[in-house]
Amino acid sequence: MRGKELTTFGISPQFIDAWKSKGIEDLTEIQEVALTDPSLRQGQNALIVAPTSSGKTFIGEVLAVRAASTLHRAIYLVPYKALADEKYLEFYETYGDLGISIVVSSGDHAEFDAEIRRGDFGIAVIVYEKLALLLVQSPGIISDCHLVVVDEAQLIRDRDRGALLELLLTKIKRLDPSPQIVCLSATVSDLGGFDSWLQAKVIEAKDRPVPLWEGVVEGFKSVNLHNVADNQAKTSDFGVAASVENHETVLEELVKHLLPEEQMLIFRTQVDATERTAARLAQAVAHRPVPRDVQDRIMTLEDSPLRSFLEKHIERRIAYHNAGLSPEERRLVEALFREGILQVIVTTTTLAAGVNLPADKVVIADFKRYDQLRRTRVAIDVAEYRNCAGRAGRYGKRAAGTSLLLAETAGQTQILESEYIYGNPPKLDSAIPMRPDFATHVLGVIAEQLADTKFDIIELFRESFAFASFYQPGGYETLMVEAIDSEIKRLLELGLVEEEDDRFKVTPLGRVAARSGVSIETFGVLESFVSNNSMDTLSVQDIFHAIADVSEMKPLRPFSAAQRAELLTRWVQGESAMILTRNYSKKYSLGYGRIKNLGEVAEWLLSTAAQIGITIGAKSQDIERLIRLAQEAHFGVPMELVELARLRVIQRSDLLRLINNEKGIKFTEPHEILDADPGLFIDIMAPQKVIALKEGIARSICDTLKRRKVGHLIRCDKLAAIRPLVERVYDAHGTDFDRALEEFLNAPMVELQVRRFTRQPSGQPDLELRGMRGTIVISATASQNDQKPVAWDKCREVLGSVGYCGTASNFVVIGKPHFHKSAIDNARELTSKGTNLLLVPVDVVVELCLKKVEGRLSGQGLISELEDTHGILNREDLGY
Repeated sequence: MRGKELTTFGISPQFIDAWKSKGIEDLTEIQEVALTDPSLRQGQNALIVAPTSSGKTFIGEVLAVRAASTLHRAIYLVPYKALADEKYLEFYETYGDLGISIVVSSGDHAEFDAEIRRGDFGIAVIVYEKLALLLVQSPGIISDCHLVVVDEAQLIRDRDRGALLELLLTKIKRLDPSPQIVCLSATVSDLGGFDSWLQAKVIEAKDRPVPLWEGVVEGFKSVNLHNVADNQAKTSDFGVAASVENHETVLEELVKHLLPEEQMLIFRTQVDATERTAARLAQAVAHRPVPRDVQDRIMTLEDSPLRSFLEKHIERRIAYHNAGLSPEERRLVEALFREGILQVIVTTTTLAAGVNLPADKVVIADFKRYDQLRRTRVAIDVAEYRNCAGRAGRYGKRAAGTSLLLAETAGQTQILESEYIYGNPPKLDSAIPMRPDFATHVLGVIAEQLADTKFDIIELFRESFAFASFYQPGGYETLMVEAIDSEIKRLLELGLVEEEDDRFKVTPLGRVAARSGVSIETFGVLESFVSNNSMDTLSVQDIFHAIADVSEMKPLRPFSAAQRAELLTRWVQGESAMILTRNYSKKYSLGYGRIKNLGEVAEWLLSTAAQIGITIGAKSQDIERLIRLAQEAHFGVPMELVELARLRVIQRSDLLRLINNEKGIKFTEPHEILDADPGLFIDIMAPQKVIALKEGIARSICDTLKRRKVGHLIRCDKLAAIRPLVERVYDAHGTDFDRALEEFLNAPMVELQVRRFTRQPSGQPDLELRGMRGTIVISATASQNDQKPVAWDKCREVLGSVGYCGTASNFVVIGKPHFHKSAIDNARELTSKGTNLLLVPVDVVVELCLKKVEGRLSGQGLISELEDTHGILNREDLGY
């Protein structure tokens, strides 16, 4: 089936053209079967099961685009931050200019969380854990969505993420109406009743679009390769004559015999091993020049071990990829591999979980990893092997892919072939019985108001996959009920839940605990810390030390709590990433990404501590210090640079030079940077970085307006009201903006009865609205593009043209996209001296009017906002 035939699926040709530009023209087997299935088109839940690299994620993408392009919301759920980052960038670059608002929420990204809670998006890419927290804060997020896509759904059996994913699905299923749920899963041996529980149609494909040949390398020159799908076998010579006792030599031989156009992924189970192997391989292969711009792209990275490695070895066409990398480092390595610049990446199995990096050959160098809990090496499971092996084979570019598993000792070939190449992946089981920790889940259920009695809580868990597949058929229902009962008692004792007339509700502290996502034990540590300390008596390192030994911190490097506190202190004080990685990497690898991850976890814990402080009435200066330090920990920069850091367009070291430079100039305000002469940045920042920063600021302004427009249009559709007028207000410029506002403010159900001045000295006639204390004079001004805020000079110009002769209770300027800082500062200064003046961004006006249409704000309340507010009226002032 050709991609262009998706027009029959209600897909606009502009999206089909976008897919064609990415090389997607012919659909794979599973894509064609799924996208032509009538039940899927009609909104039935679906479970799509197919091998890795068969193209199943594109099915979820098409469905999400279909929903968003008809102004419905779609949520695309993923398990990992790295995968969320990839999907967000891919969707943003493909659909950002096609009218779809793309947002993301993960440990790396929280800047869109407010928009997600308000529904100001078309497609939201969200990590499992973040959606669970967002639902506690705003339970209506899912009920307002048309579609939920769950990527890597086989992880429902995962010990760490499975329980959370299962309860998310349980909650979504209980909604009335429930959004369509489409789960994308790798091949499993047995669905275990998951499809029946989900009430989903199974759409399954066994074959891959590119055949896969799998073999075990045991030091022999010839390797037996197996094409399991087609029941074929052959022998191949990879030039390997080394001893199996030396994996590194085997890898060298395999890499040396790669053809120039071939690419290879090498999987190791330990982060440190990826770096050691990449360094060794880089010494074994010849130089091949790379395009000039590649070194420039490498230089845009933060000074770090990976950047140093790439600067030295990029012409060897080898790199590593692991959890120690920052998002920017991961993106560059992946991009260079896709472009064919890198020929070999040595990586951990995290890359195999959904990140789209197909290769010609895959080498799985380890089939055992060290298990921290068992304190011994254990074999990886078949699912993990399949995820790695499945990366071999590039659809549309190669006739087949090859995956090689390295044996550890002689005589293992037959065992490994049986276990992995011909072995069955595990069945879909619930992870809840593996770790029956009900406390957090029960607290979440009560906080989301899904159940408020013991009976209702138990009934909710009876609707889980765990109950259907384990507790009920195994006769273990009593165990589940006893566990829930025990955790309810525990939550009551901790003061997180209270009971009245046999009904439970969360206490204020319980709500903070549920919204935070930290463990119950950690929450207790944070509460004790905030209750018993005054922040002004503690150093930064003291505060970090207080949170450095909780369970969420213990798996992070460095492994010493004292070292973690010291590193975080140096991080927020602006010490260079390279110095930090060198100082703390004597015993183990500590990449820039691990430092950032440590800062992000610190932000999470400190933000939770601040919320606890607000709840128990701690001193405002203590709360402010925790909030400020949390933001500084996340980005590793002073608070004055945090807003710029959120843009993610230049590196931390470049940001720090904006306030620490030989010129003694400080650049911290986005609007000031946008207006600044590029010459001011000479000797502070490279010209291309200045351009990137300015473009990032402008793009952020424009994207924000797009997201708010999408959210408001969706609400208009739900109300069957005034959509064309709202759309025109957002799209209009110049004099048309004035007319669009007038029509909107007088629209049915808004009915503000504004009228134009009959006489006005100059400019477009302004509007007047009868207030409670006089006349509200309304002027409107829109920038020629949605990337430039309205300046103070423009505000003065439109106000100067009014010439109103009567008694004005307030002068209101409605601006699009919003107002420059200088305009806001001047308006606040004038109003502090008694001038009646109010600046209102266009999206705030639309929000006020839609609240009136929805019955959540009276006409008098709307008029009062415009008449009695002075200075600036922001979204936050409206509580949304």
